[in-house]
Amino acid sequence: MRKVDPGNFNFLQPGWFVLHVLAIFGTIMLGMALERRT
Repeated sequence: MRKVDPGNFNFLQPGWFVLHVLAIFGTIMLGMALERRT
């Protein structure tokens, strides 16, 4: 019975960290692009 531990360790793994940084950066860039267009 192996359970996945949904703790802070999983969130701090490098893959998740990079994914979140790219998602946040992409959202900011999209918002700036839309703001510049109008």
